[in-house]
Amino acid sequence: MLQERRKLISVIVVALAVVGALAFASSSMTTKAEAPTETKTLSVTGNGVAVSYPDTYLVWLNVVGEDVTSQGAMEKANALYEALSSALEAGGYNSTCLTLSSVNVYPVYYYPKEGQPVLTGYRVVFGLQYRETTEGASPKVLGTRAAGVVQVAVSAGVNEVYGVSFTLSDASASSLKEQALAAASTDARQKAQTVASSLGVQVLGVKSAQVVDSYYPPILVSRDALAGAQGGQPEFTAGPISLTARVDVAFIIG
Repeated sequence: MLQERRKLISVIVVALAVVGALAFASSSMTTKAEAPTETKTLSVTGNGVAVSYPDTYLVWLNVVGEDVTSQGAMEKANALYEALSSALEAGGYNSTCLTLSSVNVYPVYYYPKEGQPVLTGYRVVFGLQYRETTEGASPKVLGTRAAGVVQVAVSAGVNEVYGVSFTLSDASASSLKEQALAAASTDARQKAQTVASSLGVQVLGVKSAQVVDSYYPPILVSRDALAGAQGGQPEFTAGPISLTARVDVAFIIG
């Protein structure tokens, strides 16, 4: 019985020795992790252009009132403003499209050859903007509408007409921007595929993309055309508007 116990103890000791040796060998081994594979990319810039005719026109006006008192000048400017609103309605235009953008009060001085300037009164200037969107209207109709506002304003006694432009409504601008971005994205992918093919690799996907803000300039009416409209000869032309977009894309290649 004693001899069997000694054999059992010997077996346990040997087993523990083997386990210890394996643990030591395992702890002394160094595991080498595989280096991550570097993602190869190809960066290109895509450009896109979308063109549309404007659907909105803007007319900038100044209404001026002068009087010996600031209150009197304000009342005269306001009377001209009300007269313009009524004239627009009578001429087939929506007076709610007319907005007041600024009010300025200036002192008026007389400057004698000798002595100090003499205050003679005040000038009040209302800065006005007439903005109308006419969806589906032809460029000719849009130009005629804008020239008509100028003629109505001059007939109503408006002192200054200092600008006319054609642009896009928010909805039209958003739609045109989407078209330009789609064209820019297509241009970027085509460029990437062309370069990748010449290098003997393939375009596998997109790693990153950045959209550069798109912009379109409004169409401004020339001074000569503006002067002609005030003289009773409307010759405004609403030409096409081009919106450009750019995208910078990093494509994954392999």
